[in-house]
Amino acid sequence: TTAEQIKQVEKSVVDLSRKVAVDGPEGAAKLNAALLQTGLYTTETLGAAAEQAAKIGVAFDIGAGEAGDAMAKLRVGGNLTQEQVEKLAGTFNHLSNNMPATAKQIVEAETRVISIGNAANISAEQTTALVTAMIATGADADVAATGTKNFIRALGSGEAATKKQTHAFKALGLDARDVAKGLTAGGKSAEATVKQVVSRIGELGKTSREKVLPVLMELFGSESISSIGPLATNIELLTKSFDLAGDSAAAAVSVEKEYEARSKTTANAIQLLKNNVSALAIEFGNAPLQRSDPVGFGH
Repeated sequence: TTAEQIKQVEKSVVDLSRKVAVDGPEGAAKLNAALLQTGLYTTETLGAAAEQAAKIGVAFDIGAGEAGDAMAKLRVGGNLTQEQVEKLAGTFNHLSNNMPATAKQIVEAETRVISIGNAANISAEQTTALVTAMIATGADADVAATGTKNFIRALGSGEAATKKQTHAFKALGLDARDVAKGLTAGGKSAEATVKQVVSRIGELGKTSREKVLPVLMELFGSESISSIGPLATNIELLTKSFDLAGDSAAAAVSVEKEYEARSKTTANAIQLLKNNVSALAIEFGNAPLQRSDPVGFGH
């Protein structure tokens, strides 16, 4: 790390705290640190990424450091580009505006499941639709994440399906290998496969209600009954969640609109004022150091 790079990071921290109502330069520093630790950003690309993460934090009502940490985990876990993770954040916000789930809950759940979705060739938007639908039925973020993981594992098990899972799939009129093939094909095939399994569970409940719980336990395990069970009786909710998650046009502008709306609050203005005072104090404090230490090691 060169002295010039350190200066660039310092500038990114101070500039960010002046532009966006993060929790002072300290919050901006935590956000920058979270992004740099991924190894995906250089000092040249850090500023723009940090600003976008900070806006996400304001839009989602989460701390700047938490927003930076989430962006970093999503990029690494989902093998996403910066553009893709920013688009995904728009999907979070669009879903939270139209479903009974907060953006913060969706972020917490999706950071836990994005890697298994990526391994199964399911898009980040599709796993987001799943966790959001589960949250909308009453599950908290942690329970929704566990339920989604177990759901994907069961549907993707294929030849590795246990005897119990194979028996459960047969009870639904499905074959474990066909289900896995449909899921891992990705895209519309994955979405259709998820809907098919949920629909079959719902249909089973209409004809043989006493068989639903055993099938759920055999397929997904007892710990996921509370999150997957309610979803199995609400295919309309799942369909709505997938449709919203697939609306890329709405996702593209969702975070910016939410950020602009929240930026107009008095609390936001006060925070920015505090940040500017802190930024000035940092610059005045650094000025003597810069004169006496031109190389920059006195920072």
